[in-house]
Amino acid sequence: RPWDHVIPQSKLIKGAKLPSGKADPGGLDYKNFLVSCNYKDTCGCKKQDAYPEKFINPTVDDPKDYMTYNLFSGELKPMGDESKIPFEQTEKTINLNNKRLITYRKNFIAQLYTYLSQPDAFLIFAKQCKEQPTLIQQFIEGML
Repeated sequence: RPWDHVIPQSKLIKGAKLPSGKADPGGLDYKNFLVSCNYKDTCGCKKQDAYPEKFINPTVDDPKDYMTYNLFSGELKPMGDESKIPFEQTEKTINLNNKRLITYRKNFIAQLYTYLSQPDAFLIFAKQCKEQPTLIQQFIEGML
């Protein structure tokens, strides 16, 4: 399915607290509804009705506070010790380090490296590209 309830309707507890301490929107709020990839082994299709206690809910929590890209392997990894459990629960639930996703990220990173010798082209690409904005930002910060 190309959409997903972040908190499954079967598990909704309106006002539930997340790892961030913020109240979850829950209910029939559209903030609990996200576009999801349609691969059976990742994202919402993999998640189904799972919602672990420490799941990183992107409608409330900023995933950048919990995970970062490994620019060499293409994998996502936890930001630090405090984010390890939420990251692991989320990664396992939606399979963020699926081989297909890792390969996609590695290819995208390789494409970014090809632009390094062409700074003007890189800036145009970085501004116009709608894919992977967080990965592009981390790549740029790593180059500074």
